Amino acid sequence: MGLISKRGIVSGVSLSATTTGRNGNTVTTQDYAWRMDNVQCITKSGTNVGISDGDEIIAVGKMKNGFFKVMALKNLTTGTEIKSQFTIPLIIGICFAVLGVLTLIFIVGLLLLPVGIYIIYDALKGNSANKMLDSLVYSSRVA
Repeated sequence: MGLISKRGIVSGVSLSATTTGRNGNTVTTQDYAWRMDNVQCITKSGTNVGISDGDEIIAVGKMKNGFFKVMALKNLTTGTEIKSQFTIPLIIGICFAVLGVLTLIFIVGLLLLPVGIYIIYDALKGNSANKMLDSLVYSSRVA
């Protein structure tokens, strides 16, 4: 299923934070959920997304199980922009894929190669979402 975009007014914003790790190495992920044009939207971020009730946003993502999973968004009210990570996941995916090819003879490669390909695919889809968001924001400025 391809990427789609939505533009609308945000309502019913909720936030939950998940902290993982130990020994001083912790990572906090913030899970956001909101409604926009009668569609439930969700996203995860390591930083504050900066949306609240009444904000107008443009979001790019995909529909999955009745939810709009947002990959990139621009808050037109505050100017905040959240985009998918691209460079680091792409490098990690390439490393997994290369390691998978090099270890195919040891059967471990049969696990590493598909993981690497999926990470590369996901990084490229995130980059496509970023580009789509940029073009939508640009076209909304011109119009």
